[in-house]
Amino acid sequence: MKRAPTLNDVAELAKVSRSLASLVFQDSPKVSDQSRKAVLKAAEKLGYQPNESARRLKSTHTKSIGVVLTDIHNPYYAYLFYGVESASSDSDYKILIGNSGFLSDELNQRPQIMKSRQIESIKNIRSQMIDGLICSSLRTTPDELRAASRNLPLVIIGHTPSNLITDFDVVATDEAFAAYLVVDHLTSYGHKKIVHISGGTDDGPAYRSKAFVAEMRKRKLSASARVLEGHWSQEAGYDCTEEILKSTDRPTAIYAANDLIAMGVLAKLKEQGLRVPEDISVIGYDDSQFAQLHLTNLTSVKESLFEMGRLGFELLTTRLEGKRGTNSPQLLRIKPDLIVRTSTGPVSKKSK
Repeated sequence: MKRAPTLNDVAELAKVSRSLASLVFQDSPKVSDQSRKAVLKAAEKLGYQPNESARRLKSTHTKSIGVVLTDIHNPYYAYLFYGVESASSDSDYKILIGNSGFLSDELNQRPQIMKSRQIESIKNIRSQMIDGLICSSLRTTPDELRAASRNLPLVIIGHTPSNLITDFDVVATDEAFAAYLVVDHLTSYGHKKIVHISGGTDDGPAYRSKAFVAEMRKRKLSASARVLEGHWSQEAGYDCTEEILKSTDRPTAIYAANDLIAMGVLAKLKEQGLRVPEDISVIGYDDSQFAQLHLTNLTSVKESLFEMGRLGFELLTTRLEGKRGTNSPQLLRIKPDLIVRTSTGPVSKKSK
């Protein structure tokens, strides 16, 4: 059986002392960039994983938890954080917040840079001597995430790629049930031609799109189901609606992947003199403050973002405190609600 690489092996390959190699894995500022790169390169080549749990057992827990958000400007992530923060207020854990620094409309335009910033944010907040991590909407691989988090206990909340679900604790929305709510509501008004404007091609938004198509297929409406690739922004909703209106086979309803997209949809429809819902119905997702505005009155899927944040905190702290009966990753899918307002209604008689 092949022997697992040790810290001595790493130090020898990197041509540094064992104590210096140890300082690298403690994120010590005393190490030069050249030595740090040499040690990390050697560790990667050998497949060395520092015994983080053993090192932490020797140290005092800080009672601090890091929360890394994808886009602090987006209300979606603000509500998730509010749930985490509210849960922490009844505990003795402190919350440190990090932001990947991207605006919503950049997420799908520069996915590789997005991933890089997320990894960098995790590394930065990890250096603050935290006990565990809560991260939102990650775009990374399990190996990259383990390397960045140094195997700290970690919970992912929100949109989650399928390749992470089996490796980490996850709290996410039940997208299949959300699709059921949307399609059931629209078809009850007689809609069959429905277009979904997605949040992009990444695993998270793609899962929402697939759930929509699957629900339409169940109702034998797959031939009239259409998905347009967008991204999480008002601009995407505006541009995709412009494309939709050019079609000779115009849909009777538009299902937007979030409320920001729906705002763009509404803006374009108003610009073209089309009435909502008399000429076309619009439905959003998130039930943000935009949906609740009197002038918007947007029918929207309401995710339990506050509850997801709260549950994420509880999952992490129960693991940190050894109260979990199993070490296996846990997946919690939370059922959303549909908040019906005036942006959806019966199919126009002209469209029948």
